[in-house]
Amino acid sequence: MHASSKEPADEQAEAVESGRHAIQDLLQSLSDFVSDLLEGNLSYDTKMKDHKVSIDQAMTMAGLEEIKRLLVHEIEEMQSTSEDYRRELDHANTTIRDQQKILERFGIDSKMDFLTKIANRRAFETRLTEEFERTKRYRSVFTLIMVDIDHFKKVNDVYGHNAGDQILRLVAQVLEDQTRFNDFVSRYGGEEFAVLLPESKADQGRYVAEKIRRAVENTSFMNVNEKIKVTVSAGVGEVVAESDTPETFVNRVDAALYEAKKNGRNRVEMAVD
Repeated sequence: MHASSKEPADEQAEAVESGRHAIQDLLQSLSDFVSDLLEGNLSYDTKMKDHKVSIDQAMTMAGLEEIKRLLVHEIEEMQSTSEDYRRELDHANTTIRDQQKILERFGIDSKMDFLTKIANRRAFETRLTEEFERTKRYRSVFTLIMVDIDHFKKVNDVYGHNAGDQILRLVAQVLEDQTRFNDFVSRYGGEEFAVLLPESKADQGRYVAEKIRRAVENTSFMNVNEKIKVTVSAGVGEVVAESDTPETFVNRVDAALYEAKKNGRNRVEMAVD
């Protein structure tokens, strides 16, 4: 999840984003079509009621011929609508198959955060479970760092969501730059990130968290002609195999993160065992 794989990731993300937009457009098209179909059915019901009134009021041969003509016309319209609907469904199936082929070609699954191009929460939870299993099997150790961007809502409010997205990408890049190749960097959700450090104890985790904190503090993002500076807070914890579960471990480290927030932000706090 480091620099050597970033260009393929760009191509993958663009392909997935293109596919996502294609499917969204397709779903919108289908939604519009179904809406038109429903409106058509309501119109048909109204016309049939009008025809019933005509039958009740004019049971003459001329009147019946007119009713017959109108009914044939409505049936033909419904048949045409059904053919359009079948064509729309065929187009939908073709588009979805094409997008599936694109995803398969690039080997993309649902474990990438497409904004930051790092792993997402689902991938993190899978990896966390694997680390727990490894710890129990080999009596190894690992450390978790939870990182949160300070005052991120203010960034969005002052500079706009596009700038906020750029900040998220920038922080993700810093996290990758400040960690080892076998460390696992992910976006946990919103402006929060999670970093798993295999075979690392708490003091090593604190060292890495401080590196990340300083690197973010010393990095500027250019928004038009204006520099944006942000900081991060972090919580660090070492797994306790005898008592931790994945859920309780994350909660312990998350509590340390929010302790860092409470104590002034732009700082690192250690989790309580």
